[in-house]
Amino acid sequence: EEREAAASALRAHSGDAAGLWLALARHAVAGSEAGDAALAVGAALVLRGAAAHVERQASPAGWPDRQNGLTRIPYLLAALESAAVASGRPMVVALLNVDVLLRSLFIDARGEDLLHRVLTHLQQSNAAPDAKLRALFQTSDSPTAFWALSPPLAESVVPLSAEDFRTAADVKRPSNGAIVGVASITDVLLDVLASEGEGESEGSRANDHVREARRFEWRMDQVLGHAAVLQLRQEHADSRTSFAVVLWETIRQICQRPYLAAPRHARDVGHPIVEAMLHTSLLEPRWCPTRLVMPDAKTRRRLLSWLDDQHAKLSWPQRTEYSVQLLRDRPDILRRLDNPDQGRR
Repeated sequence: EEREAAASALRAHSGDAAGLWLALARHAVAGSEAGDAALAVGAALVLRGAAAHVERQASPAGWPDRQNGLTRIPYLLAALESAAVASGRPMVVALLNVDVLLRSLFIDARGEDLLHRVLTHLQQSNAAPDAKLRALFQTSDSPTAFWALSPPLAESVVPLSAEDFRTAADVKRPSNGAIVGVASITDVLLDVLASEGEGESEGSRANDHVREARRFEWRMDQVLGHAAVLQLRQEHADSRTSFAVVLWETIRQICQRPYLAAPRHARDVGHPIVEAMLHTSLLEPRWCPTRLVMPDAKTRRRLLSWLDDQHAKLSWPQRTEYSVQLLRDRPDILRRLDNPDQGRR
């Protein structure tokens, strides 16, 4: 029935694209007298159906329908852009938890392809000074933010403050028109709460402390279990002390620095410990210039306390061996942290 209706509409409006869309939209909502709102819904249904058909046609052999969103999502964004232009009013698309597309165990490489396509599409659309469609991407994952704001997806990145959100200030665009604003929600919330004088109850602070401690323990477990750190451990398999020196003193050096130099692209992070800490958001990216920083002072204090606890577990002979090994490895530890490319050995 759907195919017959589409074929009939195509014959009747073969030279009239607008008439064809109107006929298909009316059929989708089952009414020739449908109002504007219903017709808009019908047009969206037709657009989704057309995009789904394109994706089915592109499915690999043996897949009757391998959905990837690479057609449906751009079609939807194009429709929103057209609606914004037609109405003369700007629109904002909010995409939340986009890290799921990169980090979920249930999504394959299609997730990264889709996020790349969406970012590219919106960047090109926003390059025009009079662009009507804006996008807000939210993630709590440092590697995803770093990846999404690396070239060529984002060439110009401008940090935004809480004041920018209050005043809705328009960030000055560079000459090529392409710009991305980025805000750390932690920084924004701390700024807002401080300015408004809001406080927490003692019980709330105690609960937060417990949650933060558990989250920190989980993050350190993730760091120690990260593939790059496991490979580093394997490289130092002949000496447990050597691995402990490299791991602990690298973290200590990171804590003592206000920031780490970072490559322009997330994929170029080669230091295994930095990579693992970025993976667990113990390090976060910042821009202008591009660098990696601790999320906050609490994280820095917890890391230093964790290092002290680990060192306290060593016996006196182990501490002596540790000190000797540190004298040998310290120059290499500093050199690798000072190198912006942070390549592996």
